[in-house]
Amino acid sequence: MAIKMRVVYYSKNLKTLSEQLSTEADCKADTVPPAYNIEKQKLLVICTKAFKSVPDDLARFLGGLDKTRAANVVFVIDGKPGTAGPLVDKARNAGTNVIADTM
Repeated sequence: MAIKMRVVYYSKNLKTLSEQLSTEADCKADTVPPAYNIEKQKLLVICTKAFKSVPDDLARFLGGLDKTRAANVVFVIDGKPGTAGPLVDKARNAGTNVIADTM
């Protein structure tokens, strides 16, 4: 039985990876902001690059996540270790559970 999940990406460089992940998980891949609302997902995988300052549209998307939209979030971040903090914090502060090994 497949879990209800989605994969979204915020970097064109991670589009291929996102599509591969979604194919393996038999779910949809979409951009941030997604074309369709994210609701009642058990797992949301967010593929993005690291930013010194989180772009406004990505910050709004992360700030809108809560347990009714995405119970659990996993980040796949293209960047140096230790750069995930601002992204993870935005999602956690919105109320979703972030499954992360933040290095």
